[in-house]
Amino acid sequence: MSSELIEIPLAEAIEASPTAPASFADNRWKTRWILLGVLMFSLLHVLPAIDRRHLQGVPPVLLLILGILIPQSFFLIFPLLTRDRNRRAPLKMPAFESVMIEFAIAIPIVIGIITTMLIVGYLLTRFAPGVSVTPDALRDLAASTDASRVYIFALAAFTVPPLCEEVFFRGFLYNALKARWPWLLACVVESLIFGFGHTFGIVHGAFASVLGLILTLVYQWRKSLLTPMFVHCGNNLFAALGIVALMFLTAHSPVLGIVTDPQQSACVVQQVTAGTGAESADLMPGDVVIKMDKASIVSAAQLKQMLLQYKAGDIVRLTIRRDGVEIIKSVELQKRSDPPPE
Repeated sequence: MSSELIEIPLAEAIEASPTAPASFADNRWKTRWILLGVLMFSLLHVLPAIDRRHLQGVPPVLLLILGILIPQSFFLIFPLLTRDRNRRAPLKMPAFESVMIEFAIAIPIVIGIITTMLIVGYLLTRFAPGVSVTPDALRDLAASTDASRVYIFALAAFTVPPLCEEVFFRGFLYNALKARWPWLLACVVESLIFGFGHTFGIVHGAFASVLGLILTLVYQWRKSLLTPMFVHCGNNLFAALGIVALMFLTAHSPVLGIVTDPQQSACVVQQVTAGTGAESADLMPGDVVIKMDKASIVSAAQLKQMLLQYKAGDIVRLTIRRDGVEIIKSVELQKRSDPPPE
């Protein structure tokens, strides 16, 4: 009796087998979609690197749409639309029991990550004072006099990215690479793309890559996107609460009312906050701060450190370079919590 090999679509095979639940790992993507997805991910993460002078006056809601909602929507929709039609597995909502199990498993993992981050942060303050786990961009956000920006970012950070980025990186990119490479190589490459795609500098990129590696290993272990989603959410929630707490702790700290770029070698004004002493003193984006009172300023980090010696209400003399000309400006320092004048 002869036997005949019959090929059936993957979706039908999964539906016919109750022991093989459908998941992202059951799908396939063509190579062109992998390359396009990585390219689009790179392009959509350009916004944080844009010169902040171009973002001055942009409403927080519009920044949320441009910087978070549009990129994250792509991360969620792209993997679903580009699945190979001949190898497309049906995706179903997980059972409530499965959700609770993965949530319970994620809790100790989140606690472990947070504990490790706190230890690393403490060690950095002791042995590498100039290096911080918290990106300078997020410190600047916490220092903003506009609390709505902080609240909007904090809320969006632990709700949207954990869902959308896990679908893109673990569900799509890792599974697509694993179908072509050994799983460990796919894990490392995908984690590096995830980490250094976050444009908060090299240090944060390295930490984000380690987090991506943990999330991918958790996914490889549990075979469910739920677990890395919960872990990602817990990590981002901790970071969001930290930024909100930093905003309150520094509410009475003195501020000039300028935003600088810590990546530049000079202290260049990127943005002037409305209603602050810097605006009253007519500071402008592009000004380079070279002195505060009699002390020379060579970097944004040094300026921030020197501000700790003052208190709100003090008037400082800033020497700035504008279009090659040195100008002296008197700026009154404000409390971070002071609202802009009507």
